[in-house]
Amino acid sequence: MNTGVSVILPTLNEADQVATALESLANQTYDEFEVVVVDDGSDDGTIEVVRQFESAVPDLTIIERDTATGLPSALNTGVTEAKYDLLARQDADDRSMPPRLERQVAYLNRNPETALVGSGAYLTDSDGSLRSVRHVRIKPSKDQLLDSSPFIHGSVMFRRDPFETVGGYSEQFPTAEDLELWARLAVKYPLRNIDEPLYVLQMNPDSVYATEMYRTKLYGKYGVIRTLTDRCPDDFDDKVEADGISAIEELLTPEELQTLRVTTAQELLRYGDRATSLSHSGAALRTNPFDSMSWGTVGLAVAPTALVTKIIECYRTKLNRDIIKENWRTKIEDQAIPSGGEHTFKRQ
Repeated sequence: MNTGVSVILPTLNEADQVATALESLANQTYDEFEVVVVDDGSDDGTIEVVRQFESAVPDLTIIERDTATGLPSALNTGVTEAKYDLLARQDADDRSMPPRLERQVAYLNRNPETALVGSGAYLTDSDGSLRSVRHVRIKPSKDQLLDSSPFIHGSVMFRRDPFETVGGYSEQFPTAEDLELWARLAVKYPLRNIDEPLYVLQMNPDSVYATEMYRTKLYGKYGVIRTLTDRCPDDFDDKVEADGISAIEELLTPEELQTLRVTTAQELLRYGDRATSLSHSGAALRTNPFDSMSWGTVGLAVAPTALVTKIIECYRTKLNRDIIKENWRTKIEDQAIPSGGEHTFKRQ
């Protein structure tokens, strides 16, 4: 039975955020774990903040790298240095709820065939105030990977053997390295979620994801299409390296490209970036000037903030209800995945 957990926490200039993440790990209800911090060349005092937690987190390893070499490389380094065979992710600007590690270890021990388990999350604004809850599919399919990532990267726990068998994080992917890895794992192993908010995900408008969203989504599409379909030529990696990420758009049908633009525009509204959202909506309309979703997103980009916020809340509510219904159908069919408890969100 697996018991010990290595939590991999990469940092890069996170001095203002990392203390919150480490506090959440220090407050776990599970005892047998270590934290491996891989700093990718911070110059803002991040390491000094991390060292302040050496007593609160007794089993703390700090790996300092002089220059930034990218998140996938940092994650692979953390896994290499980790001492346990269960590996958990934690982002420096997010938090883990107290029972997170305990629940995920118990799940993986009950389900030895499962390679990875993620969780639902509380979504917060950058000031820590609760925005909403994100429900997740407990049994996502490979087809769903082609649409979007069914996992919150920072929430996942996975086994070392499957991770190493498929080759770890691809350092060829400067972003969307998680979705590309999930696709390779999904070919060989079951991947699951616990639909409980065991993680707290900060909706930070200054995050790499928010500021490079379309690029991230393009790389994500490339990773899953390359792995899960036969649509990607063998030499396409060379084309992307030579021509840049715009080459990835050639793999997409006009409908897929339009959907990608629209979903990017809609998600940018959640982060408050109206100007970039409007730009992507316009690009979608150039693909199909009669698409109602594109026009609707254009309208939202220029609508009053209160109206946009209300519509986004309604959309999240509907999406959560659909996922909850799907999860109940899955539980009835499988009769194997117990429902979880509830947690109280506290602003910190």
